[in-house]
Amino acid sequence: MLDIHVVSHTHWDREWYLTYEQFRMRLVGLIDRLLDLLDEEPDYKHFHLDGQTIVLEDYLEIRPEQESRLRRAIESGRILIGPWYVMPDEFLVSGESLVRNLARGYRISRQFGTPMPVGYLPDLFGHVAQMPQIWRQFGLDNTILWRGFGGTRAEYWWQAPDGSRVLMLHLPPEGYCNATRVVFDPEAMMTRAATAVDYERARTAVGEALLMNGVDHVEPQVGMRTMRTCCQASSLPASTSSSRMHACRRCSSRTRSRSPCGPAFSARGTPQASCATRGRR
Repeated sequence: MLDIHVVSHTHWDREWYLTYEQFRMRLVGLIDRLLDLLDEEPDYKHFHLDGQTIVLEDYLEIRPEQESRLRRAIESGRILIGPWYVMPDEFLVSGESLVRNLARGYRISRQFGTPMPVGYLPDLFGHVAQMPQIWRQFGLDNTILWRGFGGTRAEYWWQAPDGSRVLMLHLPPEGYCNATRVVFDPEAMMTRAATAVDYERARTAVGEALLMNGVDHVEPQVGMRTMRTCCQASSLPASTSSSRMHACRRCSSRTRSRSPCGPAFSARGTPQASCATRGRR
């Protein structure tokens, strides 16, 4: 059995090939339209704001009048925020900086609602050995990452030097965008969805698959509703508009009743890779 979690999200670089203020104007438009979409479409259940709370400050500095709408969406769990303040590079900052970054992210998240209980590391180019220890100190037992690890499976145990261990969900080679473009061509939609599902089916040990419907600076794609309906009417497994925390909870639950997801790895290096070394794309 395979359960598919369709996760709608955006990945937000505050400054990259455009300036900070140019990207902020795009962010304002995205959240404006997201709030309208959530009001108009009750079936559009969740949208994830990339795990960093600084985007809330960037938006509300321009749209302070939207604070109550934004708070309602976050409090109801339809917009997912945190746990970070801003997505870091683990190798360019100190350990204290990582902890303070998360502490500020948690503080801001709690001012709006509840921080997402997922250790989200989507686009970092490598990982420090103590990251599972830091997650555990913040009460998290899981993490999702893409870069910085060379394994081929979907689930692993990640263990820090002090013995702290978290369940790791490893994103596929496409990263956080393996379901971004499936709805752009309606005629090819089901074929592309089936390809993504088959790939995830071969990787997972616990029967949970993440279809990540988002990529850098994209807005919600309402066509995903059509894809979910088609999946449910076809031979594809059950598909649901979901969130990362739902997927992590299901994986955690199933690992308690099954054999381990995959080989544990640590900073010292084990079967797949050393998490203390910088990963590659």
